[in-house]
Amino acid sequence: MRETYTDHPTAHTPDVSHILVQSALTIIAFVRILVLYPEVQKRAQKELDAVTGGLRLPDYNDRPRLPYIDALS
Repeated sequence: MRETYTDHPTAHTPDVSHILVQSALTIIAFVRILVLYPEVQKRAQKELDAVTGGLRLPDYNDRPRLPYIDALS
């Protein structure tokens, strides 16, 4: 029996380099938006500081109190 492309073990394995490029492009686009619209970054930072007190990193439990940041992601 002849092996088809879809029977090959790597047929459904995503191309890692494509995933890395897409991730990098997404991060670059996000940073560009923050540079072009500094008021967005300021509002997000204000919300983050209000929740964390500026003393710690946010965690998953903080997410319900970070609607603006959640909307950005």
